[in-house]
Amino acid sequence: SPDVGTLDTPSGFDNPTVYLTTASGITPSFTHPWMRVTGSNNAITILTTPAIVRGREGQVLTLQCVDSAFTLTHGSANAINLMGSAGSVTVRSGGEITFYYATGNLAWNEATRFSA
Repeated sequence: SPDVGTLDTPSGFDNPTVYLTTASGITPSFTHPWMRVTGSNNAITILTTPAIVRGREGQVLTLQCVDSAFTLTHGSANAINLMGSAGSVTVRSGGEITFYYATGNLAWNEATRFSA
């Protein structure tokens, strides 16, 4: 089982996969236009507060699930604002979710969602 936060670069790709756990949360990387992420060998719900480390005004973060699903929960404590104020969203393999950070509500605000 990979270590939390271990970066694994599949051959032919220069954008590493970030393995998430319930306790690790997401630390955005803006080296690439999106982050490849996966639950660590199992579907997970991210339980840290905030679920995504706070950003700066106008930053855009796209998470692409490449294997095991992950779930994010809406709420100010989690610093996540989902479209329609949904309670949570599960992103499964092949799915993507894009957020922009706003200092007005100190949250990552969902902009788009794609389910594979």
